[in-house]
Amino acid sequence: IKGVHFTVMEEQETEPFAGNIEKENLEWTRKQEGRMKKTGFKRVAAGLTLPKTPGEQGKTAAGKEFLDEKKRLQRGMSLLDRELKLQFVEALNRMEGKEHLAAFIAFGAAPTLMGKKPSSLIAFNSKAKGHVFLWRRYGREICEEFQLQYLVLKEGDGNMLVLFYKSAMLELFVNNERNLQFLRRMGYGEAVNLEQKLHMLKKRFKELCPHEVGIFLGIPVEDVEGFIKHKGKKCLASRDWKVYRNPGRAEILFKVYDAARTCVARAVVRNAKNWVSCGANEGCAESEA
Repeated sequence: IKGVHFTVMEEQETEPFAGNIEKENLEWTRKQEGRMKKTGFKRVAAGLTLPKTPGEQGKTAAGKEFLDEKKRLQRGMSLLDRELKLQFVEALNRMEGKEHLAAFIAFGAAPTLMGKKPSSLIAFNSKAKGHVFLWRRYGREICEEFQLQYLVLKEGDGNMLVLFYKSAMLELFVNNERNLQFLRRMGYGEAVNLEQKLHMLKKRFKELCPHEVGIFLGIPVEDVEGFIKHKGKKCLASRDWKVYRNPGRAEILFKVYDAARTCVARAVVRNAKNWVSCGANEGCAESEA
């Protein structure tokens, strides 16, 4: 797959997702608080919440607008429109072998491939164009060409779960003090480096899907804690993950991830027969931050 060139974000020493996200989130929060003053919505520690009485919701134009925006975020509006999705699936299905697997991985791990997310989780199924067979044959080679590290977290019964990641970015994220504290509480105290943490994560996948995988996937620790506390219920929004706090930040991240997926989808559609050798950086400008 020589010739693949994705535009990636330069590695930074600062905390991931800082800067513009916090600025835009502050603007988003102020906007919502302005609406809440008109509609009776209340600000709580966990984020934004609707009035307890259903009759109080949507009484005014501002209230209806707020509800519409919340529903939009909960439904998970994607930058990938329906037509592009269909075109991508058609192009992907026309591909075979290594080319097909490379496109499948590039799309599934697009935010990580573009340097916007520390890791991505992809499930392979032997029934889906022989993905498991293709992975065993071409997986290592594709990851080397994409400059991605990977870890098979679980496999069996014709299925395989693989974590794709950028070592430097993932290490920076998990070593954030809040994330480290959470991982210590979850039993990762003796796991000193990233390799040991990943080894323990894989070990826990033998029994179940551990909650702490969210930290490795770049999900804000507040949302991971909220998911555990509320047992997956009472979330403010649901998209790539369930949001329990700071929905403004989550919405920005969702858009960034969607932009990366859109970039890959367009590259595959435009060069469906030989998209990789044509250079997958076409149409990626919208994913640059």
